[in-house]
Amino acid sequence: MVFFTHILGYAKKLPRRYLRTGFIDTLRLHVKGGAGGSGSPRYGGRGGSGGNVYVVSKEELTLNHVRKKWKEKNIHAGTGDNSSAKGIIGIPGSNINIEIPCGITVFDDNGLKLGELNEENSKLMVAKGGLGGCPETQFCGRKGESRTIILDLKLIADVGLVGFPNAGKSTFLHAMSNARPKIASYPFTTIKPQIGTMVYKDHRQITVADLPGLIEGAHANIGMDIRTELVWKLSSY
Repeated sequence: MVFFTHILGYAKKLPRRYLRTGFIDTLRLHVKGGAGGSGSPRYGGRGGSGGNVYVVSKEELTLNHVRKKWKEKNIHAGTGDNSSAKGIIGIPGSNINIEIPCGITVFDDNGLKLGELNEENSKLMVAKGGLGGCPETQFCGRKGESRTIILDLKLIADVGLVGFPNAGKSTFLHAMSNARPKIASYPFTTIKPQIGTMVYKDHRQITVADLPGLIEGAHANIGMDIRTELVWKLSSY
């Protein structure tokens, strides 16, 4: 019983150690749609609508790339131009596309799921720009939508290797791909996902993820909650 308690205590510490590594599976960003431009009561002109903020999925990206590109984490779309004598209809504000990895689930700050982007070039609006000034708004431009979004990485590879600690997952990945995971005789050697690529003669590629060993309660989503297209279970006897 004492030994089992020590093992559980070690397992509970794993998520914290995992978060201290370079691998990121969650990223929080604040996005804001652009404000609409003012209309012109004198000329009956409409202001340009504010720009929208989108997230667009791209292969070969990680959340580390997103974090490095958007260091400020406050992303604002362009403001619509005002109506004027030279331009009765204001030019809309510029949109912003945030490129993110495939396999992302997007939530708002209240935990509401906004959508999933699992395929290349999937697109999701996360902040809508404000309406340009017009008679319905007394020619005043409206503010853009503002919210905090959470990018949660779920789908990280085509195949996920699962099994209990020391089942040989890292050894298998090392032998079958270009990955070089840490291999040792003690449990929980892998504390963050390791991704390897298997390349076939016809240039097809399959990504394989070596996931941390299963812990008690994994069936109830206790752990990292990572998703792959296929699951390959390894066991040792």
